Amino acid sequence: MDHHKQHTAEPPVKISSRARKELIKLLNNENKEFSYLRIDVRAGNGHSLSYALGLVDRVSDKDSVYHVDGIDIAIAQSALSFVRGSELDYRREQDQEGFVFSQSAVHQGCGCGDGCGC
Repeated sequence: MDHHKQHTAEPPVKISSRARKELIKLLNNENKEFSYLRIDVRAGNGHSLSYALGLVDRVSDKDSVYHVDGIDIAIAQSALSFVRGSELDYRREQDQEGFVFSQSAVHQGCGCGDGCGC
């Protein structure tokens, strides 16, 4: 296990109870046990940005680590300003399900006009 220093300040992102439940299932996968949920923001088509979520065993020196509601989260330092103030949720709607962020700077600042849900 990594010995990264965890930040004791208030985490930049919150986790809903639904997301927490799904994350615990994923992190304790029967095939492999993961240590962290890693959050990054990547450039998409045009000027849009999108979240990149992954389960990882180790974090890099460019990640900030937080303990949020029993979940260890590694956030890429370049993504901190985009996730600050948002909440990670898990939604099931008709034929779609997955993790979503609410009140995020990614969608508030995009304005790309590509119909990405900004």
